[in-house]
Amino acid sequence: MILTVERDGTQYITHTVAVERQAPRVEAVKVGDKVVQRVVMVKVPVVEQQRVALDGKGVEVFDHAGKRIAPKDVPRFLKSMPVLVSADGKPVDPFYLRLVREGMLIVVAPALASSPGAPIMPAVPVNSPPPPKKLPRDN
Repeated sequence: MILTVERDGTQYITHTVAVERQAPRVEAVKVGDKVVQRVVMVKVPVVEQQRVALDGKGVEVFDHAGKRIAPKDVPRFLKSMPVLVSADGKPVDPFYLRLVREGMLIVVAPALASSPGAPIMPAVPVNSPPPPKKLPRDN
């Protein structure tokens, strides 16, 4: 995840997520004695960059001691990277803050919380395997 501050002061975190998108695919289908082309929609896994604004709803930034930092004060901390992000979108327990290096920022944002979604499955192969061959019968 990358913390960025624009020239106008807008602050956001960019992170990479895997999502599924619908995409058209042409496949050959045998209808009677003819092979025809048809378009079907399939789910395709795609990696995207998403931005979450630090001044958005539910977003909080804390210092290494657990003290809340106002969004306007975040740019002065940019030299003290890296940034930790709460995995569940809730404030980090003070017990764990003892492990955080001085000067590090902790970002709590529900939009960045990991969700145990279903795994992304790859799209069906474009070339279907050939039908099974008939075996000679035993006499």
